[in-house]
Amino acid sequence: MVATSSHQAPSCTLGPVLLLASCLIASLLGGCKASTGPAASKPTTLSESPSTPSLIAHKPGPERVMRSTRGDWGLGHAPYMPTGAMPVYAFMHGMGDTPAAECPWFESVTRTRGYLLCPKGNAAYGNGFAWTNDRAQVRERFDGAWTATDNLVDYHVARPTRRKNTLMGFSNGAWAAAETALAQPGEWQQLVLIAMKVSLDATKLRGAGIERVVLAAGDHDGSAHSMQSEAKKLNAAGLPALYLSLGKVGHTFPRDMPSRMETALQWLESPQNEGDRRVTQN
Repeated sequence: MVATSSHQAPSCTLGPVLLLASCLIASLLGGCKASTGPAASKPTTLSESPSTPSLIAHKPGPERVMRSTRGDWGLGHAPYMPTGAMPVYAFMHGMGDTPAAECPWFESVTRTRGYLLCPKGNAAYGNGFAWTNDRAQVRERFDGAWTATDNLVDYHVARPTRRKNTLMGFSNGAWAAAETALAQPGEWQQLVLIAMKVSLDATKLRGAGIERVVLAAGDHDGSAHSMQSEAKKLNAAGLPALYLSLGKVGHTFPRDMPSRMETALQWLESPQNEGDRRVTQN
């Protein structure tokens, strides 16, 4: 996925050699469609200037201070109004893209819930980065993310909790998120996997501490049918799962992606999850 602006929906481009076959398969099946995304300027929550300090304070509203951090590992944001222990949401971007291009789509739905961490893919690809199965390198990215979170905590009353932490990913990042959850047992309790054919094992996921799973895709994405089937399979195995339609789009984010993610997070937060559900939003 190569972003054409910092707040455009991610899309796929096929290079001559792929680090991972996963995105190629998703692209060929789903038909990657570029999207112009919301008519929004570059996010003001984080500057990517090389001279930018590693810790930046922002004032999005009266008596609200949002702090962001960036580094070789990626970028992250602290909650707007922290209170007590708050969960962590981590998002793994798609192939050929960057955290700066995809992370903004998740800021509005996480800013009052907890910390948002967007690690950078461990391998260069095209004009961006991708995720590979090198677990040591992926672990290094997440170590950087957790260290950055500790730095953000210095400015907040809220501390990150290791309960109800949510790992999210799009396309190649969804595959990587599922693998990372298994490789980092106990760190993540919830998964949100977007637009990628994945084969999930409910027993292994539960063994790693995963309690709930959301699978989402556009109706015209090649992974949609597979992800619906995975949700049914997980529910049948006793692991609560939800399939969420992203509407009439292909391998990309819809313009109303934040509201759709709000639906996903509300379901994850609900005290009693209704398994074997499918949510469709036109």
